[in-house]
Amino acid sequence: MKQVMLATFILILCRPESADSQWVQTNGPYGGPIAALAVINTDLFAGTGSGGVYCSTNYGERWSAKSSGIPGEHYISSLAVVGDRIFAGGTFGIYASADNGESWDQTGQNLAYTAIRVLTATGTTLFAATWSDGVFLTTDSGTSWNYAGNGLPKDEISAMAANGATVFAAVRWDGIYRSFDRGSTWMRVAEHNDVSCIMIAGIDVLCGTSNGILHSTDLGWTWTFVDSGLTESINVASLSVCGTSFFAGSAKGVFRSTNGGKSWTSASTGLPRCAISELAVIGTTLFAGTNDLGVFRSTDQGNNWTEATSGITNIGAESFAFLDPDLFAATSIGVCRFRDSDNGWERCSTGLPEDRSPSTLASHGSILVAGMDGKGVFRSTDRGMSWTESSNGLPRIPWNAEYYRRIFHLVSDGRSIFAGTEVSGIFRSTDGGMNWFPASTGLADSTITDTTIYALAGDGRTLFAARGSDIFCSSDSGASWMSANGNLDRTAVDDFAFCGDAVIVARGHTGVFRSTDNGSSWMPATSGMSVGYVGHLVTKGSNVFAATSHGVYLSTDHGSSWKSVTLGLYGWVSTLGISGTTLFASASTGGYSLWKRPLSQMITTVEPTLSEAPRDFVLEQNYPNPFNPTTTIRYALPERSHVTLTVFNTLGQRIATLVNSDIDAAYHSVQFDAAGLASGVYFYRLSAGSYVDTKQLLLVR
Repeated sequence: MKQVMLATFILILCRPESADSQWVQTNGPYGGPIAALAVINTDLFAGTGSGGVYCSTNYGERWSAKSSGIPGEHYISSLAVVGDRIFAGGTFGIYASADNGESWDQTGQNLAYTAIRVLTATGTTLFAATWSDGVFLTTDSGTSWNYAGNGLPKDEISAMAANGATVFAAVRWDGIYRSFDRGSTWMRVAEHNDVSCIMIAGIDVLCGTSNGILHSTDLGWTWTFVDSGLTESINVASLSVCGTSFFAGSAKGVFRSTNGGKSWTSASTGLPRCAISELAVIGTTLFAGTNDLGVFRSTDQGNNWTEATSGITNIGAESFAFLDPDLFAATSIGVCRFRDSDNGWERCSTGLPEDRSPSTLASHGSILVAGMDGKGVFRSTDRGMSWTESSNGLPRIPWNAEYYRRIFHLVSDGRSIFAGTEVSGIFRSTDGGMNWFPASTGLADSTITDTTIYALAGDGRTLFAARGSDIFCSSDSGASWMSANGNLDRTAVDDFAFCGDAVIVARGHTGVFRSTDNGSSWMPATSGMSVGYVGHLVTKGSNVFAATSHGVYLSTDHGSSWKSVTLGLYGWVSTLGISGTTLFASASTGGYSLWKRPLSQMITTVEPTLSEAPRDFVLEQNYPNPFNPTTTIRYALPERSHVTLTVFNTLGQRIATLVNSDIDAAYHSVQFDAAGLASGVYFYRLSAGSYVDTKQLLLVR
């Protein structure tokens, strides 16, 4: 602790801190995934998964964050309203607010660390369907919860709905169950096994499935499958009533029925081509939450839709590209351009596929190129105002020629543009992205069938590429490649950067390495950097910035040593971009969002490194998550403590003990290897002194 106080005291002496001397969140871009919608009177609430809760008091015109008291790692999967209270269910149980979302408190100690999949309310009764422990109910606003699953399977409850004493629940791979006594007893009433939502409207019960709608007109005694007017593989995810019409939100947009669900017609004019995750109604206004693009609103029974997302910031960036004087970002809502601090970001995606997101961006002279997931490369000659496909010569997927191999990286060396692809190596364009030709000579021999490019960078003279854990170098604009592993072991590579006569490589958990002889030899270059995951690098003159699991680090000596420049950010930083005199970051600080900071604040000042000054006990969300089979868990100790870090399954059985010893104050990380474990939900718990926290991780084989 003395070291922490000394570092803080020196910092104050060197430079008085101000509100401006740190990272600040940018104005937008707005949107992102919407996992849940709920209404209290005329206030609309949106649960944005890991981005917290937002509220609009003016029918979606503007949204404000309302997540005080909800942990940032609490993934919100469902919202429900009982009286004047709103409940948010998710990764770590249920949180409740009695003041319109201004503050939240966890409810029900017996459900405190139980993952909640669905919440549904009727009158003063609230039901909670867990991921693997069955259904519970409360009649006292969440103070106490009682089991309500007699006769109902505990696992894979995918949907619920309640009206009075009647409750329906869908169990994946089993069927639809009904209770006439508020969950005291259940009986199976249908065998359909892929129901994702349920709506009760009088004696009508509608269940959304992957291919249509199951409809009962007698409270579930008999069922009819309805697909009239619905498209194939529709994946109905939400159902609602507005006026006298039924509405279905699906992977193919919104559909409306005016005859009680017997037939359906598309009602998606104005909606982008994206999946609808949630529907909600205030009076005669219908709202649609999407999987990626935020919220849309219709005031005419679904005939027309307009975007209603301003203020919801739950979007990160996969890649940045600078085309003087503008910075562009590849995001889940398409390509966005940063205008200025007041106006923030604007979408510039006209011509890009609406059902795909850009994975990488690059500028080449006055041209922008974007790699679209499965759709090849698109090209813009008017600063992103319009885009056209430009994929001639790029490899397609053999078993589905409609789609291209994924483009992981686009890089310009001033003369050519290079595309690093999935499986098929590197392609080069010498005509501004119009035509592409293979440029992988030397990257693999006849025994290697997978030449996926995981990292690609160039400085106008030399190109570096990573094929898996192998590094290659080209000095002839990609015509041929030579091994540049030097003395490095075989560890995955995430990124390259060039600074002066040095090439710098980011290698995930093993940190940063530096070479001054084009990869013949490499030296560790992590002095001053906390141990963590280093995933991205950018340069500005002799300065190198690194995006890490511990924030942002800066080197002013060509990568030889580093210091933290993370003030104002907390969480995993995945991507960096530089525009003029400003550094931009995509970070998981309070959900996924974009941040900025003037370069002058970082290059000319000194901040304490994260390893010197953790302020609180913190257990972070593991990364990656979901994972297979390894993931990293990071935690912070403000003082020396006896630490135990354990992993256990949903039955409470301990699977592994990762740490059990006295640990010094600092940021720490540990890797969990789940080899031999079955896919599913697991939990990890940190105990340090009196501090205890538990988080969920998901293993997907």
